[in-house]
Amino acid sequence: AVATNLQDGTATRIEGDTFVLAAGALNSSKIYLESWHRKSGDVLRLGGLMDNRQIHVPFLSPSMIGHPVDTASYQFHHLAFGIPGAQGRDYVHGQITTLKAAAIHPIVAGIPVSTRMGIVLFKAIRAGLGVANVNLHDERRPESYVSLQPGDGPTGGQLAIQYVPAENEPRLRTRAVRQVKAGLRALGCIIPPGMTRVLPMGTSAHYAGTLPMTTEDRPHTTTPEGRVHGIPNLFVADGAAFPFLPAKNLTLTLMANAARIGSLLS
Repeated sequence: AVATNLQDGTATRIEGDTFVLAAGALNSSKIYLESWHRKSGDVLRLGGLMDNRQIHVPFLSPSMIGHPVDTASYQFHHLAFGIPGAQGRDYVHGQITTLKAAAIHPIVAGIPVSTRMGIVLFKAIRAGLGVANVNLHDERRPESYVSLQPGDGPTGGQLAIQYVPAENEPRLRTRAVRQVKAGLRALGCIIPPGMTRVLPMGTSAHYAGTLPMTTEDRPHTTTPEGRVHGIPNLFVADGAAFPFLPAKNLTLTLMANAARIGSLLS
């Protein structure tokens, strides 16, 4: 392997029996694409890029209005919830996020009154405000991919990304939002109309699938043990090797898989 100093462009050759890519799905993909291009001159396209679609459903809990607010407390993810689907992979994951210490501008700006009155209203109801952060699963599709735009310089080319949502995503979004709203209403919450937001892809920052695990000996894939097919001393130990992306949270899954591959190499 060759490492390039980003400050002065000098190259350092690193000898080793085994190398492991674990820089995150996109970074590992770029390293792989750049290495392949420098060795063969070919520009690859790694299909199957995945990411979680994220939806925010704001709500108000009237029973919390007027309660004191501890602005020094940590705001994120006080409660997690799950919605099972027809199949296991259709599971929807969500997290309740309170707004005790978050930046309040988007909330205040969304209230149909003046900014000053919006701040007054926000202070009065802030203890009861929250957001249901909803996440959908994703599957590999060839039309969603990463590739390389070759270039000179110490960092090489640029990563080119195309993502195309699944055809059934609108139906899955509608089902998930409907069920989340029904659950919140059952808890006595109020869901303001018109404030549910479908966030753009990339917001969740959980990418996967570009060098997927498979039992088939296909180029640019890995074995279930993380070894790249055709490159016996190269392993992938991050989300790039995931053949399916659940609706989160996958941080512990990433850690467990990396530890599993590491134990196989020790």
